Amino acid sequence: QTAFIGAGAVLGSLAPALFNWLGIANTAPDGVIPASVRYSFYLGAVAIVLSVGWTVLRVREYAPDEMAAFEGTSANPDVVQHEPLVHPRTGPLWVTAGGVLLALVAAFQLDKQLYVLGSGLALFGAIQIGVRATSAKGALAHIVSDLAQMPVQMKQLAFAQFFTWIGFFIVWIYTTPVVTAQAFGATDTASAAYNEGADWVGVMFAFYNGVAIVVAFLLPALAKRIGNAGTHAVGLLCGAAGFIGLLLMRDPVMLLLPMVGMGIAWASVLSMPYVILTRVLPPRKFGIYIGIFNFFVVIPQLVVATLMGGIMRSFFPGEPRWTMLVAALMMALAAAAMMLVRENSKDVAA
Repeated sequence: QTAFIGAGAVLGSLAPALFNWLGIANTAPDGVIPASVRYSFYLGAVAIVLSVGWTVLRVREYAPDEMAAFEGTSANPDVVQHEPLVHPRTGPLWVTAGGVLLALVAAFQLDKQLYVLGSGLALFGAIQIGVRATSAKGALAHIVSDLAQMPVQMKQLAFAQFFTWIGFFIVWIYTTPVVTAQAFGATDTASAAYNEGADWVGVMFAFYNGVAIVVAFLLPALAKRIGNAGTHAVGLLCGAAGFIGLLLMRDPVMLLLPMVGMGIAWASVLSMPYVILTRVLPPRKFGIYIGIFNFFVVIPQLVVATLMGGIMRSFFPGEPRWTMLVAALMMALAAAAMMLVRENSKDVAA
């Protein structure tokens, strides 16, 4: 999976530079997206439609009896013992937290994007209150219950996942302004130098995805020695080192070196958490729990979108390179969280 994701990402990252090499302009007036970037998005849209269509039409899910065989239980719904639904009592706390945040944003005229975060907290609490008040037993009630009953290792992984994706989202957003300013001396988004730097960022991202393809085949050997959690912690620390490199280095070619660390981290992010999860989740709940686990990919994106702009304006206006330090700290926290994940010896990747 990591290898195929990396291969696609290499092509996607190189697309703007390739279109520019074919003679399609990578510059445009203020407020206009360069043609090379627009065509890259068109290419990406076609790729997504084709890949999703192929998945829907060609991929077949395991039947209930096959999933039951994996778990060693019966597929008969009259025989399968479902755990009782849990109705969390924390709904009022989430509603209060969301309400307080919304009030602070309004009172102190904070970044309006924080309304999204506050509303999300309040909505989550309201759902919990509604499910508990009605003793609901539908799909939403099951999701809330499963969220409350996550396996311990999954809860531990969620913390690591949260910090990891904050780090990556920061890097994906701010690498272009950092590299164009430090390595190409350009801040004007309409200038040729800026867009040359932006194309180089595409090359850098293609490089780290190429590294991820290679590293994906090496991770199992390391996991045999230090465990899945330890392997992932090492990968995250390599990513933190790479992000620090983006902060410090100014030569375009030398900026490929931090991409090695980023590629190692990316290979691990795409595989090791899921290796750990598949060893602790009941097979009949793979779908719901993988969906819940992906909350901790989306929530960090909302956090970065709502908070990072305000942090930049308050602490380092005009100096986007310091965002790389924040990203590195997030990856270090994620690595520390991984050290709290406990595995049985039989759960180590073979």
